[in-house]
Amino acid sequence: MKKFLLVLAAGILLTGCGSKFPSPDKWVIGNDRAQEREWSGPSKVSWIQSWSLPKESQVVAFLEKSGLKIGKIEPVDFQKNKTGVTATYQVYATVPTRLYRMTSRKWNPKEKELKRFGSSIVFNPGLPAGEAWDTQSAEIAADAGKKLTFTWKITQDDVYKTTTTDALVFGNNLFTEQQVRDSQAQTANAIAGLQREVNDIEKQVADYKSSQLAQVPADPPRPGLLSKKWGGSGSGEPTRTGVRAVGGAAAGAGIGALAGGGNGAAIGAGAGLLGGLIYDGVSKSNDREDFEKKVDAENNRRLADWNASRKQLVARRNEIDKQAAEMENRLLTELEAKIAANSGTLPGSGVGTSGDQPTKVNL
Repeated sequence: MKKFLLVLAAGILLTGCGSKFPSPDKWVIGNDRAQEREWSGPSKVSWIQSWSLPKESQVVAFLEKSGLKIGKIEPVDFQKNKTGVTATYQVYATVPTRLYRMTSRKWNPKEKELKRFGSSIVFNPGLPAGEAWDTQSAEIAADAGKKLTFTWKITQDDVYKTTTTDALVFGNNLFTEQQVRDSQAQTANAIAGLQREVNDIEKQVADYKSSQLAQVPADPPRPGLLSKKWGGSGSGEPTRTGVRAVGGAAAGAGIGALAGGGNGAAIGAGAGLLGGLIYDGVSKSNDREDFEKKVDAENNRRLADWNASRKQLVARRNEIDKQAAEMENRLLTELEAKIAANSGTLPGSGVGTSGDQPTKVNL
């Protein structure tokens, strides 16, 4: 009977002395940092209070998850207040491997086509999109084998239902050497994966543009122009009307064909014939001014036809360029949506895959 009463009394006391800490997966690392020191004086944790502490194995597992090898822990203080309890531990630990501190940096690619992804792609777990660990400037924070002695607190707040621990003595953003290499590989893989996707899009656009441009004829050659060389009647100029007329027709047919196919060839031939007749007819008179005016008119007509043809071809090429640009923008926008739907990552980028994620050390 006495034994039962003792157990009952102990249970009542334990119930009133403090709050029960939740499992370590619900603990959050706070802003306060553990102190490198050894607790002075005896432990202030009574046998009854120790029943309200987390299991020692849970505390050790939580600390070792942060990258330390724990030699011994000892509860040294227990404080109860209106909102909950705070427990303080004396911790003796060893740094098992060299640790590096890294800062993150904004990704700022030189390639214009990659810049639009600077706010959407995730390189390393735990960092916002567009930021990567700066592995090139990683600094040694602690060498392997370093001994640590520090006091570390954990607080249970019953009002806000939170469990907060001290950050450890080195601060945040610490990584093992292997984790630094893994982070570097992750960033490189993410950039390479993104570049492959963008290159595929550019190839699609280039193939489309090439196929469309292949259907557009080349610019027509500049047309031959009639000479205004004046000889006058009896000056030795060719007088065979048929020869000059036929020559003009041939030149006109070439220009007409470039401008408009068969009908254009017929029109051009007629114009060329007309030019030959103008030269033949007028050169037999002594009206040099009339001759030069009519030659200028014919030459201007030929140049106008040539320029109109070129203008149509240029307009068609410009339209193809516009369509290609719209196609590229649409495909890049679709890629951005694909990245967003995949939590900021691309398949094969090395981000978000088991075994590749470096777990940040918080010492």
